Formats: sequence, structure tokens, C-alpha cells
Amino acid sequence: MDINLGIFDLAYKNIKDSKKTNLIYFGRKFKSKEFLDIVLRNARFLKEKFEVKKGDSVGIMLPNIPQCIFSFYSVNAVGAVANLIDPRVGHGALNSILKETNTKVLFIFDRIYKKFKKHLPKDVKLIICSPYTYIKPISFFSYFQALYSYEVFFRDTLFLEPLEKKELSNPEDCAVYIHSAGTTGKQKTVMLSSRAINSISEGLRHSVLKGVDLNAVDYSMLMVLPISHGFGTGVCVHTIIANNQTIVLMPKFIPKNANKLIHKYKISYLAGIPSMYRKMAAEKNFIKCVKSVNHVFCGGDRLDQKFKEEFDKKLVEAGSNAKIEEGYGLTEVVTVCSVNLDNAPPKKGLSSQGKAIHGAEFKIVVDGKDVGFDKEGEIYVKSSAMMNGYLNDKEETKKAIVDFEGEKWIATGDMGKLDANGNIYFMDRIKRSIKIGGNNVFPAQIEQVVCSLPFVKNCCAVRRLNEEGKPYIELLVIENYPENNAEDIIAKKVAEDIIVYAVPRKITKVDSIKLTNVGKVDYASYEKEQG
Repeated sequence: MDINLGIFDLAYKNIKDSKKTNLIYFGRKFKSKEFLDIVLRNARFLKEKFEVKKGDSVGIMLPNIPQCIFSFYSVNAVGAVANLIDPRVGHGALNSILKETNTKVLFIFDRIYKKFKKHLPKDVKLIICSPYTYIKPISFFSYFQALYSYEVFFRDTLFLEPLEKKELSNPEDCAVYIHSAGTTGKQKTVMLSSRAINSISEGLRHSVLKGVDLNAVDYSMLMVLPISHGFGTGVCVHTIIANNQTIVLMPKFIPKNANKLIHKYKISYLAGIPSMYRKMAAEKNFIKCVKSVNHVFCGGDRLDQKFKEEFDKKLVEAGSNAKIEEGYGLTEVVTVCSVNLDNAPPKKGLSSQGKAIHGAEFKIVVDGKDVGFDKEGEIYVKSSAMMNGYLNDKEETKKAIVDFEGEKWIATGDMGKLDANGNIYFMDRIKRSIKIGGNNVFPAQIEQVVCSLPFVKNCCAVRRLNEEGKPYIELLVIENYPENNAEDIIAKKVAEDIIVYAVPRKITKVDSIKLTNVGKVDYASYEKEQG
């Protein structure tokens, strides 16, 4: 695979002569020819009617409907930057993003448009996208809705002839904006090149599929994660399209229906977060639906080993050879730089995120020096998928992209270990680690150990301060069933598997654990509630 092409150029090269189905949405199938036709017609509209030029920012604020995929590639086809915006943000946050990125055009979900209409800036041109456009027979009415409206709907952009692309894009130019918390926890706009996005497609193809001829096989991905997330962009979308395989879109995650889609379309790949898999596995139809699954990629949050074992057993019962394959990554390298394909075992309560994928490399660094294997330190990543930097923030870019041993590396801000076999073990965010009794304590490690206990359903280790201002750990625990001496069992387990300083000073039983919009444990909100 030639990663030194534009995102669209690579996809076009690999699917232009194909007769495969590349996209499925509520039974509507888009084969390669129609897929490219829609992308290039939309690209011509952007270029000629809205005068979008190379380097312009074009916002995409859409759920998992076909237009989010089509617009992603059409924006790249004209050399513009796809500004990927989470559809769940409020109008204030949206306007801040549009202003910071100097966005010229916005593809916006029709329901969001109706809600935000009065708040949207007048100088941003809009293309309104309906979830019904490509659903029959409702698409018939969607057509007339667009025809008799002053607004520009996505269908309005398809009446021109397809764009004739005469030159290839520069693979090093910024092609995508993704809005992330960054390596320091502060909201930033990550600038990713076509080369970076293409590198993930190549890396996963090389590491997961071992160079198999993709024209001779048919794989499919159930896309639940949003395109506004790096995992959605790099893995669910471009790795599938650029390798001429099939995406099955799911606009709203409903666990039971996700299982049905896996069964109906013989889904090969799943990519998600632990909370998503918990909900799917809890459905009665899970085992009878997942036989076709080959790979279950998991990232974004802590994966406790007890649940992994239970999930893997259900896959075996279903007749699948897959296992949950935990990974590690960050938006600055398009979210993926390792996958636990070999099922490397946990060590002292820490699960492994596997070996670096093709094109990536790890080092563990303390005080500017590589400390080698089995020692704690900051995780450094070198990757062909490295970002160009943070938009309008040279100072933070310099902190994240560092010169180490004469090469550029990402200083991740994460603590971890590397074993002699090349397996990475993520411990926690450096800023989340807590100094107790002169020892570094990692809340994520406590959570993994405690969740391995059979009576614990989920937990969250929260940093608190005592009357003297010294830190301690409060553990919030959801129990599967009552345990009379739960606190003693938890304390003993943490002391034995980690260190006595990591034993929570306070253990509180709760009915639920707060989650963020993307399903991660929202520990930050607890730490703001000092008490």
C-alpha cells in the first residue's frame, strides 16, 4: 500500500475497478462505482458552488449515516481539511470550533440544524444531511423536502457531473482536524495528514491480516464509533474503505440491534470500547449472532480481565475464534499504535495492550533516558501516523512532539511498562497518578485489580484530599452481589497485587458509575467533587 497519497487518492486507487459493496446502511448497499460517483459529485459541488479550495476547513458534524463517509472523502478530494466534529457538542462549543478552525462549510445533521439554526454563524455555508436520504421509500420524500427548501441538502450537491481529479494531493498536508483532550488533558485540535491516516490502514493490514490479498476476501466492519473519534476515522472508515472492504453503518448504538446486524451481514470486525461490549454481551441474542466475528478491537478505557474472560468464553460458545484484542493509542497517532493480537497475559493486575503495530515503536523514558524493559516510565511512541501538530498551538506541539535520540517521538503523558517481548502495559495518565507515602499510585491499576474480584461489577478510583491537604484514594464500587467483608477483601487484593500504599482509604458502594459521552469512566467529574 502506498501511504504517500491523499486519503481520497488511496481509496480511489484501491476501489475504482472493484465491484464490491463498500457501504451498507439500513439494507441500502453502495458498490464501489456508486460510492465514488457520489463522492466526486459532492466534491465538484464543494469546489464550484461553495468555492472550497485547498487548505479550507470543511466541518462534518454527522452521526453514522452515509453522508459522513461521502463528505469525508469528497473534502479530501478537493484538497480541503475535514474538520470532524462530535454531533453531541452544544451550540456554544460548535461555534468555538468553527471559529478556531476558520471553517467555511459545514455538513450538519438535520436535527442539529433545526435545534441550532438561530445560533449558527452566518458566514458558514451549510449542507444539511438527513438520515432518511438513503432509506427507501422515505428517501422519496427526502428528495422533495430538499427540492422545495431554501436550504442546501446533501442531495442538492449531486446534480453536477463528477469532479475530474487531475492531480494527486500532497500526503504531508493537513487533511483532518480531530478535537481531542491531547497529551496534557487540555482540549486541542489535532492536525493529521493523509500520510498519517493512510499509515493506520497499512499498519493494521500488515499486522492483523498479515498481508492477505484483500481482493480475494470479503471482510466487514460494524461501525458504531463516530467518525469524529480517531478510532472511527482511522480504523472503522479508512482502514476498511482503503482496503476495499465493507462498512455496515449503525447511527445509534442499540446493543440488541448491533448483535442482529452482526448476524445479518456476517460481520468480521468489531471496534469499540468496554462499555459497548458489556451491553452487547448482556443481550440474550449475543451468542447466536456473533459466530462470524474474527477480530474484536477494544480501546478507549480500562478493560478488566474478568469481563474479558467472560466475553471470550461467550465467543467460543458462539463458534467464533475471536477474542477481545485490547489496544493502546492516542489521537496524536490516529488512536492506534498497538493491539494485543497474541493474547499476552496481564502482569500484576495490568492488562497488556499488545505489541506495536507495523509502523509504530515504543520506548519507556525517565528523565530523558530510555529505561528499557519492565521499568515504569513515560510511554514514548514513534509512528508513521504521527500528527503534524496542534492547530494554533506551537508551544503545546513542542511539548508533545519531542526530539529523542535524533528522531521525532510523541511524549504521550502516559505511564507504562514494556516487556522483553515488546508488549506494552499502560498504567495511567501521569497527571492522574497520585503520590502516596512517596510512592506513585495509579488509579487505573487499582481499578483493574479490584474489577477482577467476582463480586465487583465496576469501580472508579478517585483522588481525594484529607484535612491536611494530603491525597488519598476513595474507591467507588458497584457490586454484583452483596459481600459482607467486601472492604477487607478489596484491601487485601490491592495490597497483594500492587502495593500497600495503593489500598483505598475509603470504599463507597454506589449504584452506578458516571460515564463520559463516549462511554469512558468519568473520573474527572468525581475529582471535582472534593469531599
